[in-house]
Amino acid sequence: MNELSVIGFVFCVIVIVVAVIICKKALNDE
Repeated sequence: MNELSVIGFVFCVIVIVVAVIICKKALNDE
């Protein structure tokens, strides 16, 4: 894997983690 692939993979993981955190916070607020 080249650097671009690693950056893209890390970016996708961060986006997924942030989305999960936002969903959990939204559920906790209700």
